[in-house]
Amino acid sequence: MASCARFLLWLSMVLCLFAVFPSRAQELSVEASVDASRISVDDVVTLVISVSGRNLEDAPEPSLPALNDFLIVGRSSATSSNFSLSNGQVNTSQTIQYIYQLQPRQTGKFVIGTASVAYGGRTYRTTPFTIEVTQGQTGGQRPSSGTSPGQNAPPGKTTYAKDDMFLRAIIDKKQAFAGEQITVVYKLFTRVELTTAQYDRLPSYTGFWVEEFFSAKHLEYKQEIVDGKRYATAILKQIALFPTVTGEQQIEPLTMLCDVPAGGKNLIDSFFNDPFFSRTHQVSIQTEPQTVEVVPLPASGQPRGFGGAVGQFSIRSFVDQTKAEVNQPVTMTVEVSGTGNIKTLGEPVLPDLAVFKRYASESRDEIAPNNQQIAGKKIFTHVLIPLHPGEQRIAPASFVFFDPVSRAYKTVTTTPLVLSVEPGRDGGGVAGVMPQKTAVSQMRQDIQYIKPETVSLEDQGTALYGSLWYILLHLIPAAAAEIG
Repeated sequence: MASCARFLLWLSMVLCLFAVFPSRAQELSVEASVDASRISVDDVVTLVISVSGRNLEDAPEPSLPALNDFLIVGRSSATSSNFSLSNGQVNTSQTIQYIYQLQPRQTGKFVIGTASVAYGGRTYRTTPFTIEVTQGQTGGQRPSSGTSPGQNAPPGKTTYAKDDMFLRAIIDKKQAFAGEQITVVYKLFTRVELTTAQYDRLPSYTGFWVEEFFSAKHLEYKQEIVDGKRYATAILKQIALFPTVTGEQQIEPLTMLCDVPAGGKNLIDSFFNDPFFSRTHQVSIQTEPQTVEVVPLPASGQPRGFGGAVGQFSIRSFVDQTKAEVNQPVTMTVEVSGTGNIKTLGEPVLPDLAVFKRYASESRDEIAPNNQQIAGKKIFTHVLIPLHPGEQRIAPASFVFFDPVSRAYKTVTTTPLVLSVEPGRDGGGVAGVMPQKTAVSQMRQDIQYIKPETVSLEDQGTALYGSLWYILLHLIPAAAAEIG
């Protein structure tokens, strides 16, 4: 009798445990649907996989079928909960919808196979769908939600061939004059999904002056057809190269390391639903080396004053005031504007300024790329001190450059400037003191950054509270008080 009572007690405890901790093996419902069965090759069909159950926290993301005939141009998910009351108990259920936007690669009839979810020792599968893709417009629905294909991530294909992902270095000319701009655009073409991409090796550009006027912070994809195949493309860099050496010059390959999904997803990825945790395979891709023939500038017809500028330029000059006094500083500015290697432009040829005392000039450049061309201006400022009263004429300044479009040397000049100079308060004479603006400029050049002797605070040595001096400073007064 006692043993029977013990058995009943044990059985009731087990039943209570099952009541408190219900079995995690629950039934799931997995269904799939598409929003159109007939679309054009330029349309997008939306595939929705719905997973329903009581608690979906540890339910994995569905494993997609092979989608070799489609590009995944968008993906998202949505979660909803349902509450019901039955026999005084609240029942809850969840539904997660995994939404994929698919764009066909070509025309024809294609099958979207079964997706599957492995959970609780069982595998749940969806039914397949047949999609007919036509060349022209159809009545199929284009999803209105989601982002446009040009702004989303590249296709979600997880197996790839050699031509599914590659880099190209696109140059605008194969032959150029020394100093003439060569524009290089680095472009990524991919038909597979990339989780990360980073530069592995950049070209050294030996024999070129380099100006980078665009470098992508994040990839903005557009879609292009290459050899009959649809690719997601993104511009990585735009570089301006100015040859400094004549002859055959080579632009070395640019190499990138890209991580692509390695097929199936692991449990961690399914739990966190985050591409960061997915298993990936690293692929190295690089551009083909490019060769450019650099020809020297023509020796015949080269004017005096030519400093090596190549491009198309204009020039202007002005003064900060048209009326001044003897010994009063006047600032004359000469601007050279145009397209070319702005930073290396030399100073224009100035006229005879014998009636002025002139101090060393300063220069600065302002660069603003325009239509894949390095454009801007270089500004030269000169401090002039009038030495004599009267109407002083400043003759034109000139600038010589080689125009690679017309293949000829050209000279541009400023318009003359006229400065009305009044006698100074002291009655005129040569300026004996450097103007304040120039003095300030020279003082600014004398202020240099003082480099600290230590790199970081950790290099300063042992802290005071841990040193022998710190201990003695505290022990000596205590000992003195004890003795006293």
